[in-house]
Amino acid sequence: MTLLMVEATNQVGMILKIDTAIMGLVFLAAGASVPDTIASVIVAKQGEANMAVSNAIGSNCFDILLGECRFDFFHLLFQASVFHGLCQL
Repeated sequence: MTLLMVEATNQVGMILKIDTAIMGLVFLAAGASVPDTIASVIVAKQGEANMAVSNAIGSNCFDILLGECRFDFFHLLFQASVFHGLCQL
């Protein structure tokens, strides 16, 4: 399914003469937000508007932090475990 979506996006980008990087950043990233949107709509229809707003804000913040900080996090985690191991020698 993912391969089909990527190929379709590439084909549309080629037809519209839009760079594949831009297509990937804009259109495929939008596809990542669809499940969050559906979840927010479902809980809003159930009368849980606060939960819908929390999901909309929280999921985007989490995605940004995870996307931006994952390399830094693993780097710090590795440094901490190496440092911790050296201190115990």
